Amino acid sequence: MDRSRWIVLSHPLGSVVPVYGDTFARPEMAVVKSIRGGDAANVFRITLENHWGTHVDAPAHFFDHGRSVADFAAGEWVFSCPCVVDVTVGPGELIGVAALQEVVGEGCDLVLLRTGFQRHRGLDLYSHDNPGVLAEVGKWLREKRPKVRGLGMDFVSLTSRRHRLLGSESHRAFLDPDAPGEPVVIIEDMNLEHSLTALSQVVCAPLIMRGIDSAPCILTLILILLPPKGDLGAQPQGFDFVFLPAGHHVQQVDARKVVCQRLVSFMGFAFACFSMSTRHRIFMLITENFGR
Repeated sequence: MDRSRWIVLSHPLGSVVPVYGDTFARPEMAVVKSIRGGDAANVFRITLENHWGTHVDAPAHFFDHGRSVADFAAGEWVFSCPCVVDVTVGPGELIGVAALQEVVGEGCDLVLLRTGFQRHRGLDLYSHDNPGVLAEVGKWLREKRPKVRGLGMDFVSLTSRRHRLLGSESHRAFLDPDAPGEPVVIIEDMNLEHSLTALSQVVCAPLIMRGIDSAPCILTLILILLPPKGDLGAQPQGFDFVFLPAGHHVQQVDARKVVCQRLVSFMGFAFACFSMSTRHRIFMLITENFGR
């Protein structure tokens, strides 16, 4: 069975979570049932705010008549033409349109802002003096890049703690269901410390719960590596599912080498099942065909 290699772009939740304005937010985890306690299975009750950890802001976050996470179709959480914008910012700095104009093409449907600021995650700087994004970015994306449906970032919030009023304006520019163009969902506190050179597709899987505006989410991406033109029919090759800690990078794999390794493994298994005479006939057949 073919499998694909996906990389997780969400930070795992734990007993302590750095959030906007709080470096040490603590989700509550209570044991409901436990095997050690004599129960048949383990069950936990988890309590946390819906904007803790990697999460997606839907229009209902700022507009009561806007769509919530439960109102989106499944396909709307799949992004097939993502692009990465590498931009250097310091604490409290605001990202404007100039950082995106030369990078975000007309076919892009998800913009990922990679600033490197996530290296401060777990420090007060990350939760209390984060960079932000200006409202002009939301307006520009909606009007000039209408295929963009999401904006993700590797810092805690679209709103900089230094510029909270401007941050509220920015959220509205992205999420307003009545403004020109379509709303752009906001994905905050992402893990983008990976090599994304072969980025092909990103899937966002939010917690679907009715009655809430936004939700924590799991994001995964797939790296598609194509062999040289004409080799193996130029088909994308599959990989294993992996979770990479921050700082690790995906190693690019020679697709032809992978196919050859699998072929050799299969032949070794098959040969072990055949008699000596059958092995000889198979070997001669392969030799004749490869020699043509």
